[in-house]
Amino acid sequence: MRSGNTTRMSRLVVLIATVVGSLLTTLSAAAPDRRAEDLQTLLSQLEKRHKNVYNFTARPALEAQAAQVRAVLDQTPPEVFRFQLLTITALVGDAHTYVHAPVDERRLPILLYWFQNDLRVVRVLPGYEKCLGAKVVSIEGTPAADVDRKIRKLLSQNENEWFYKANSAGLLTVPAALYVAGLTKRLDVVEVAFEGEGGDTFSLSLPAAPIEAARASWKAYLEKDTPLHAQKPGDGFWWQTLDDNKTLYICFRDYRQMNALTRPLADAIRKQKPARLVVDLRGNRGGDFNVGRGLIRRLKELGCEGGERVYVITGRATFSAAMVNAIDFKKELRATIVGEPAGERPNGYQENEEFTLPNSKLVVSYSTRLYRFLETETDAFQPDHFVEPVWNVFRQGRDAALEWILQQPAP
Repeated sequence: MRSGNTTRMSRLVVLIATVVGSLLTTLSAAAPDRRAEDLQTLLSQLEKRHKNVYNFTARPALEAQAAQVRAVLDQTPPEVFRFQLLTITALVGDAHTYVHAPVDERRLPILLYWFQNDLRVVRVLPGYEKCLGAKVVSIEGTPAADVDRKIRKLLSQNENEWFYKANSAGLLTVPAALYVAGLTKRLDVVEVAFEGEGGDTFSLSLPAAPIEAARASWKAYLEKDTPLHAQKPGDGFWWQTLDDNKTLYICFRDYRQMNALTRPLADAIRKQKPARLVVDLRGNRGGDFNVGRGLIRRLKELGCEGGERVYVITGRATFSAAMVNAIDFKKELRATIVGEPAGERPNGYQENEEFTLPNSKLVVSYSTRLYRFLETETDAFQPDHFVEPVWNVFRQGRDAALEWILQQPAP
């Protein structure tokens, strides 16, 4: 039975979705010309600013995609414009070239995650608790596997499988993305079919609304027994001892916090003298890799090196500078890498800058440098021991990657 607060929250989501939909319809008058100007600005500025905008897709093909977008601007709602532009930036081929999401973008009241080939609901807004843990069977009648294949055209076309796994799940909760991918014609509500954990099937019409303000209200599948790497979500850099003080676990999500805490960490290592370190980069989306290299130098000065002494956990969301520093840990400290491959190619275009489109005010990110962090060409930096998220492990609140490390003999 739903509480009064939960019911009111569900009604509020529906009300916001209705009001925003009406407002967007009102604002659509004369919008095509402004969007056409923004489209031309996107093309000209990428050609001017990007390190090598035609490195993956030749200019005629990129311009042909832009022409397709331009031809339908007067037939499509302004809300989908960002995703129309993403069909162009995706052809540039690097993960740092894309169009940012505005804070008021409408989304469904669920968060999704890929567990192998299953797309599961891991968080919901109040009122949609029935969806927690359920597997997505279809969206607007299209099977989940086909939905994933179609949504990928909005993502960089020259990245690896783990990049897609990290990013497609988020796009699948945005009706405007589904619209451009040809999966729906509705922006206010999306029909999703689920299979519950007990095998029951059900469908819900999920409303779309700006949900940034409701972020604190999300309910997680694992409210208790949360794996260590998901704890302290507001802290970007923290550590604690495990395994009778034999292991020092370091959760490294944020470079700014790390830079301020490197010295206290070094003091803790000197005092506790752990037999091994575990550096967890699964939640690190990047920053300044030179700052991360400062941490690596400090650890090397402390004698923390060697495959039995230093472990690094990577995952699909390990991106940009975090991917670079994972490679640095391997090269400089001879660390053992555990988990999934990082969600980005190790050799490619990075170091992003930004510009803003004049009418829509959408912010565009683009790459300014070509890096080669590995001598061999490969689509991903591979772990020494592969561990991927599996639903039956996750639902128990377990962390298979960390468990494997703790099972290894301490030096």
